Amino acid sequence: MSMLRFVLGKSKKSLLKRCIAVMLATALMSSLSPLVAAQDKDQPQPVPKIIEISVAVNDVQASSQQYAELLGLSQWQYFDLSLTSSANSVETRPELRVARSQWQDITIELIQPLADSSPVKRFLAARGEGLFSVGFEAASFTERLKGKSSELFSAESAQGAYAQWWDTFDGLGIHLKSISSNRLHKPWGVSNFSVDTALAARVFQLGIVVDDIKKTALQYQEVIGLAPWMVVDFKSPHVSNAQYLGAFSDDSSSTFIQVAYGNWAGLQIELLAPITGPSPHRDFLISKGAGAHHLSFGPVKNHDNLVRFYSKKGLQVQMQSDNGGVGRTATYMASEKNLGFVLELTRPADGPGSLRPSGVIGQLPTPSVSALAP
Repeated sequence: MSMLRFVLGKSKKSLLKRCIAVMLATALMSSLSPLVAAQDKDQPQPVPKIIEISVAVNDVQASSQQYAELLGLSQWQYFDLSLTSSANSVETRPELRVARSQWQDITIELIQPLADSSPVKRFLAARGEGLFSVGFEAASFTERLKGKSSELFSAESAQGAYAQWWDTFDGLGIHLKSISSNRLHKPWGVSNFSVDTALAARVFQLGIVVDDIKKTALQYQEVIGLAPWMVVDFKSPHVSNAQYLGAFSDDSSSTFIQVAYGNWAGLQIELLAPITGPSPHRDFLISKGAGAHHLSFGPVKNHDNLVRFYSKKGLQVQMQSDNGGVGRTATYMASEKNLGFVLELTRPADGPGSLRPSGVIGQLPTPSVSALAP
C-alpha cells in the first residue's frame, strides 16, 4: 500500500480540507502512489536520512545471489564483525558476517550470525529472515537515542568501531543503527554476479505491520521525533478488485487495514494495522508478530512488466488490489523466502482517487503560506 502527498495545517479540522484541496489541485499520483507527508522545506528533518537497510539472513552468499537475480544488485563486499561486548576479536572468532551492496541511495546490508551469542541469531530463531534495522550516520542523534532506548549491541571490524544497534524493535517494528562515520572499513572480499536484471527502482517505502497505529506512531515521535502521521483507512468501497493468495474478493469485502504514513527524511514509513478480514498483514501479525514487513519501489511505470518478470522468476503475486479507484493498483510479490521481505510495486495514476485522510497522529508543524498555496 502507498499514499498520496498531503500538506499539513495547524488544526485537524482545517487539515483535512487543506489536504483534499491540495491533493485535487495538484493531481498527484494515485492512492497507491506516494501519499508522502510533505512538511515545510524550512522545517528541520526529524532525524538524519536513512542510508542503510539491514536484513537478517541465514546465508549471505545464497541471499546476495537472490538479490542480484531479483534486484540487479550484482556487487557485494564482505566483512566480518565481532561484538564489542565480547572478548573475541574479528581475526580469531567473529560473530557476524555481513555483505553490503548499493541500491540507488540506500546501502543494503545482509547480516549472517556466525555465533549463537549474536542477537541476530535470536532474531532469526524467533522470526526467520527479515528486515532487521535501518541505519543513519549521525553522532549527535546517537546522544538522543541514549535517553530513549537501550543499546542492543555494538560491533567492530578489523579497522575498529563499525556500528551500534539500538533495542527499538518492540516499539518501532525495526531496530535503529548508528553507523560509524569516521572510519573506512576494508572488506575481506568482493563478489560479483553476472545478472541480466536491471537495477531496481529506489527504495521508496518501508512498511511495518503493527497492532495499533496510534501507539506506534507516538513511539516514533517520542524516540526519534518523527511526526506528524496521516491516517488513511483502506476498506470497501475504496479498495476493489482485491485478491489475496490467488483468491478474489467481491467489492463488499470486510477486509479493513488502517494505515498511518510518516516522512523520514525522504523515506516513507507506512504503519499497517489489520482491523478485520483476511490480509497478508493479519497473517504476518499472527505468525511473526509486529515488525517490518515490506519494501516498496513506489509508483513504477513498468508495474505490469515487473509483475510478469517476477512471476517468471518464480515469485507469486501474494496480494493485489485497486485502492482509490480502478487502475490504482498495488501488488505484493511473495518474496520473503528470497529477499527476507515482501516486495511491493504500485501503478502510477493521476489524482488522489477516492481515498481521503481520516485523521492525523502527532504534533503538526506550522505550515508556510507557500506550502498551502493551490
